[in-house]
Amino acid sequence: MIYVILVLIVLGLVAWALNRNVQRLNKNCLFNFTTWLDIYKHADGAEKKGMATALILQTLNLSTALGAISNSENLELSDHLKNADRVQVLEEWLELGLPIVIEVIGKEHVATSQARQIGMYILVCLKGVNPTGDLKHFLARNLV
Repeated sequence: MIYVILVLIVLGLVAWALNRNVQRLNKNCLFNFTTWLDIYKHADGAEKKGMATALILQTLNLSTALGAISNSENLELSDHLKNADRVQVLEEWLELGLPIVIEVIGKEHVATSQARQIGMYILVCLKGVNPTGDLKHFLARNLV
């Protein structure tokens, strides 16, 4: 009986610790992009994977909430990302989309915007055939 209680306590503590870590990683997405990127670049493997996962999920949720992607696109992307290497996905997003975002909104705005917001802008760039035009159209539609 005592072993059952000890196992339940240990499982409870593990669940609490995991939940706390997820909450921390999600809150990190509210940091300005420069701060978030610096932390990400210096993170170890497990921390980097957690940060990539959190930013991708936060990006999808914000993008859906602000109309950058539809609910069905969110579900499709989420389903595709379940088995993907999220660090590799995020690295590709940063390599392909970030230069376009910087070109359109400027380095200063990128530096001071939330990481999840920059993630959304990157997603807007990458989901269409005209990255620069798509981002400019999205910004014009949403900033008016």
